Amino acid sequence: MKIQPITKTESGRGPIYQSGGASVLFHDGSPFDSDPLKRAFDLAVERDAELHNDLLPERISEARQRTLGALMSRASGDAINAARLAKSEAIAADARQMEPARPIEHAIGVELREHVRALPIADQARWIEQTNLEGLTAIVDGGNRAALEVNLYDRARERFWIENWIARHNAESNHPAQPSVDTVLATGPDHAALRAEAEGYLAQHRERMASIDDNEAIAKRLVGFLAAVFDITPEKALDRIVGRDDAQAA
Repeated sequence: MKIQPITKTESGRGPIYQSGGASVLFHDGSPFDSDPLKRAFDLAVERDAELHNDLLPERISEARQRTLGALMSRASGDAINAARLAKSEAIAADARQMEPARPIEHAIGVELREHVRALPIADQARWIEQTNLEGLTAIVDGGNRAALEVNLYDRARERFWIENWIARHNAESNHPAQPSVDTVLATGPDHAALRAEAEGYLAQHRERMASIDDNEAIAKRLVGFLAAVFDITPEKALDRIVGRDDAQAA
């Protein structure tokens, strides 16, 4: 089968590198949106074009291994390590935010969970919307121990995240109520501003957690792309990328 040149196409989401039927898109804003990675792949495109101009088709595969192997594998390894770090940091941030800012006594937690578990589903939904941080902590901390339906538990986690964030960051002090024509002597926190800020951080956090799956997909495409470029198995390509191959071409 004829080896296809490595090409680059710009898209609205980032550069796409392709060789034959294999391709990888380095999404803007991802750990793969890296200048060193893109410079290495751009150089590979240039060098590969020279190989196709200067060599017979049967010589290209070996020449690619020799001239492009280390260049593309090392740059890919650095990007994958950055994506792994981003994943670890996102998971750690999620775990920290789910730690109760105001832990409750064990007996209170048991009592609240038993109460909620015994309610009809419609009443459980109302309870989740009306309860305070203490109640939310009881039914979220440690998992779904109140045996809620998935959608109710997800809503409880969402409300817990917001209320817990406000408590953890002492956000009330950052948003004092402002005087208005209706309440000139306004005191206490501005609850609307508090919720808006917390919901904004929640949206950012959700994007960060969703990016884990997105980055995993890019990483898999990258491994598959290098496997196709160098005519090796994905397992071998991954070994080279992460430095597990002592025989990697120089």
